[in-house]
Amino acid sequence: MTYDLIVIGSGPGGYSAAVRAGQYGLKTAIVEKDAKLGGTCLHVGCIPTKALLHTAELWSFANHSADEGITIEKPVLNYPKVIERKNGIVQKHAKGVEFLMKKNKVDWIPGFATIKSTGEIKKIEVKSDKGTQTLETKNILIATGSEVAPTLAAAQTLAERGTRVRAVSMPCMELFEAQPQEYREQVLPAAVRARLAVEAGATMSWWKWVGLDGDVLGLDRFGASAPGGTVLKELGFSVENILARAQALLESSH
Repeated sequence: MTYDLIVIGSGPGGYSAAVRAGQYGLKTAIVEKDAKLGGTCLHVGCIPTKALLHTAELWSFANHSADEGITIEKPVLNYPKVIERKNGIVQKHAKGVEFLMKKNKVDWIPGFATIKSTGEIKKIEVKSDKGTQTLETKNILIATGSEVAPTLAAAQTLAERGTRVRAVSMPCMELFEAQPQEYREQVLPAAVRARLAVEAGATMSWWKWVGLDGDVLGLDRFGASAPGGTVLKELGFSVENILARAQALLESSH
């Protein structure tokens, strides 16, 4: 079978494109390496973060409700219930994405995709626990994650200035944390305390990895509307701003 389109990655960009392709009548498949559809945003990024932030806001209100003329005596935080609620929201949305695939006749193919050829008929190898298969398609859409080019450009500029710098891409925090301590030390040496994380999303999860002396350039607010390039620049996701934040860290570490 030859597909009209294969989408690699099932995050918001990937699954939205797959749905639209299916609506246009294209024979479409989506390849996802994780066990569920939805990507980082749905499972460990935006959605769970927003769920936890909502609970945090309610908890804060409960402890300061007297300021609003409302008395709540001795509020109790049930943390397991908080996590249960968060997980329920994530699972509900994940099932929703899966339903959209079925509704629009998009084949969901679990596994890790590798592009093997890029001719008129392109070939993609998909490896999973069940084995390896090769798919053919007329078009490929790569939707595997965040744009790292500005960070790499900033790292290159720092290197040209004589600064020893390392750019690390962390596609999955959970997988990284599951690695042996020796490996994690090689990637993020404890002695290197000038760390800058760049994430076009919520910053909360990244503070664990940058440490007390590090910094996170992220997005903790909503409401901006403009062409993508303009929004990113206004929010600080530019080579110049990444350089400035990194330089400030380096100066403060000496």
